[in-house]
Formats: sequence, C-alpha cells, structure tokens
Amino acid sequence: MRIVKRRHAFTLVELLVVIGIIALLISVLLPALQKARRAANTIKCSANMRAILQAMNMYAVQNNNWIPGSAATSAYYLLNPFGGYSNTNCPGLASTFDWESPLVRVMGQKLKAPASGDNEFASEADRANRWSQLVNLPQFQCPENQTIASPHGASALWGSMPMASYNTAAMFLLYSSTTSSPYKLAAQPGIYQTPATYVDPPSGYAPKLNKIGASSEKCFVADGSNDTGATTATQYDPGYKNKLGSYQMWTDIGAFDSFSYAWNRYAATNGVGNDYRLIAYRHGSIRNDKSLAAGDAFRYNMGFFDGHVETMGALEGSNPKFWMPRGTKIPTPVSEMYKDTYNQFVKSTGVYYAP
Repeated sequence: MRIVKRRHAFTLVELLVVIGIIALLISVLLPALQKARRAANTIKCSANMRAILQAMNMYAVQNNNWIPGSAATSAYYLLNPFGGYSNTNCPGLASTFDWESPLVRVMGQKLKAPASGDNEFASEADRANRWSQLVNLPQFQCPENQTIASPHGASALWGSMPMASYNTAAMFLLYSSTTSSPYKLAAQPGIYQTPATYVDPPSGYAPKLNKIGASSEKCFVADGSNDTGATTATQYDPGYKNKLGSYQMWTDIGAFDSFSYAWNRYAATNGVGNDYRLIAYRHGSIRNDKSLAAGDAFRYNMGFFDGHVETMGALEGSNPKFWMPRGTKIPTPVSEMYKDTYNQFVKSTGVYYAP
C-alpha cells in the first residue's frame, strides 16, 4: 500500500498573522525611509546650490566682481531707453532679475533653441520657452519642490510649470539709494518696487562681491517660492521688467521682512491667513502647524557668497545680517520686520547696523 504525504497549507490565521507582521514592519520602517529620502533630497539641493555659487563666483571673476542677476548688472542693457527692449524683444534673458541664464552660460551649458531658431530667445514666445527650460533644469531644481506656479494674468504663451526653486537676496543686487544710478534701492515704477522703505544700505554700495561684507555671512541664494502672499495659487510675473514683491520670479527682499513673498511666515507669526511655510521651508517639518511658528522646525537651504551652504531653521535664517550688505542701517523699532526676528536679532531702540 502506497502512503501519500499531504502537504500542509497555511491556515487563514497564519496568513493573517504574517500579513499583520508585514504591515507592522512597513508602518515602522516607512517613516524612517521617508526621513532618509528627505535627508537625501536636502543633500542634493545643497549640491545644486554649491554649483550655483561656484558659477556665480566665476561670473564675478570674469566681470570685475559684479554680481549676476540684477537690473544693475547682467540685465542693465534691458533698461536702456534707446535699446527698444520690451516683452517681445528681450534677448539673452527671461527678465531683468534672471540670474539663471548668465550662470547657464558660465556652466558651459546651452539651452535648446526654440522652433523659430532664434538663439537669442528674444520674442515673448522665446522667453516663455527659456523660462520653461530654466525651471526644469536639474541644477536649478530642488527635489523637495513639488509646487506648480501659474502666470499672473492671462497669457497664451506662459503656462503653468514648476515653481522656481531658488531665489536670490535682492538687497545685494541693487545700488544704494544715495548713488546716481537709476537702478538703485528706491522706488522705480515699471522696474521694481521699493523692497523695504525702512532699509538704508551704506552710501556708495554697488552690487559687487567686494562691497557685500563678510562673504561667509551673506546669502546669495536660498530655497524659496514665487508669490505666496495671496490666497490664490502660486503665481509668477512673466513681464520682462520683473518686479520685486508680488509675483516675482527670481529674487526677494529677504526672510527678515514680513512682506516677503519668497520666504513667507506671516500666517505662522501673526496667526492669520494661509500658512505657506511648507512651500519655501521645505527641508524641515512636514506638518502645516502654526504651533511650530516660534521654532526652527521648518528648514531651508541657504547658499552664501563664499560658496558654502547651510540648512537653517526658518527663524534662524531670518537674521537680517544674512540678507543685506554690511553697514546697512535699519531705524528701530520697525513694524514691517517679523516680530520674532526683531526680538531675537535686533531688539534695539536706536539704529541697527547690519554686521
């Protein structure tokens, strides 16, 4: 008589136990994996910034210390009243504060020419094509940036696309208000708005590396966002005379100012409005929680003129000295500055001078 051995199958209870163990392991490991992924993205973003800073310094070496990305430097020619430049004739740049195009050339890269074959990207369609390529270049993309921006105002040429990941510190890009240059830190209708009326840069300041002060304490570029001051979707200004303030594409006054759109902490510090910290301060907490306003749980990368990059908390990175040339004067007290920034870094009854 032949004996047949039966194979024992898993019982339903055993299967449920195994599935439960796997689910438990996933629930334990997933946060750690997510944390590791976000840490890797922070490192990748830092590497992008270091490459940007290296290219910026190369540009400055080639151009007598002038800092790129300014209506006073690399975009100076666009404001020539006799040049005939406009939204439909803007060769070489996407707008006056476009700092990425000059750096692309320094990096030895070329953007893909539009179908028209116009290598200068001069027309409005060409500028839109240039802008789309720039914001999609890996070296200008923060891997934690998942935000889509739309053009401010109706336009068939400019569409929704990835939000610009990085913004420059505007106060280093303009002349002081005491100079004879028309491209200065003062109200210029049609060119740019006054970044902060209470800020007074040192007399004779010009956007040059040898004028900024200690390069290891001065921020050139940082994680940021486009317009996040309104309750509408994130927007950008497609005009060739790009303004500071709302809908800016490239630069902003600085994280110390409560009117900042790129580094908006207004809702968290004032308790009203939408909390946009997750957009700009994207390397820290993933909680959209106003109770974290006083701390540094929300973090972002900052790249300094000397070439190094630091990951800082939202409050820590709002120190005014990072965002303005040495010797810049701020009469105190001032209501436009974030309250926690003022209390921690300024808190003076006289005049604050940026170190």
